[in-house]
Amino acid sequence: MIATGMPLPTFSQELVIDHVISINTNLNEAIDDFSKKGFSIKQGRLHENGLINAHIKFHNYSSFELMSIEGEPKDAIAKEYDSLIKDGIKGAYLAFTGLTRNRIESELNTLGIRYYVTPGKLWTYISFPSKSEFAHIFFINYHIDQRFSVDEITHSNGFDKIKNLKIEGTQTLIKLLENFDLKSEKDTQGFVEFQTRTGSVTIMPLTHIERPRIKEVIFGKQNANDTLKISLN
Repeated sequence: MIATGMPLPTFSQELVIDHVISINTNLNEAIDDFSKKGFSIKQGRLHENGLINAHIKFHNYSSFELMSIEGEPKDAIAKEYDSLIKDGIKGAYLAFTGLTRNRIESELNTLGIRYYVTPGKLWTYISFPSKSEFAHIFFINYHIDQRFSVDEITHSNGFDKIKNLKIEGTQTLIKLLENFDLKSEKDTQGFVEFQTRTGSVTIMPLTHIERPRIKEVIFGKQNANDTLKISLN
């Protein structure tokens, strides 16, 4: 069954959280843990490069992805994930979407930020060097509309969105997000919190210099104040 409502536009001209990637040494254990917490899990698949994943999807077309490796990593991407696992990094990536490639590249060029573009048939990625202050984020442009089924976005615990992410970041990251016209305010601890339609992003001080991390995800409910905090440290 296809979810009711309009699909997320390919380019909405509004930067939003697309998905968060958590790396797990044992995917089955991670799936079992989140299932016990009341989330519906969409099984992914074993990719040719050795990556294997599963997804927790939400009504606003954001998602939380569980990622792991099965067997030996077979390409540069899988080897990067393998390296992150060995380094004990769980909160690996935050993916943004909603803006055109030209808009993203223009702002990156303005700030002198080095990046890579990986074009594809279904989507295009804009990512950053693995040893940089932007290593934990990337941008994805979809070339097709995203649709989630009702079963995928219905969770027995009632949580239906990513409410907040806490990520490490620098003043340059803050400036970049400001240039994308995201509204921000200081949270109760004095950190800058950016608002997007699919959740907020709080920028915390950079404590892992070589490779910043996603530190925490907080799930929420549309019509209630209940939250579920998951540490990704």
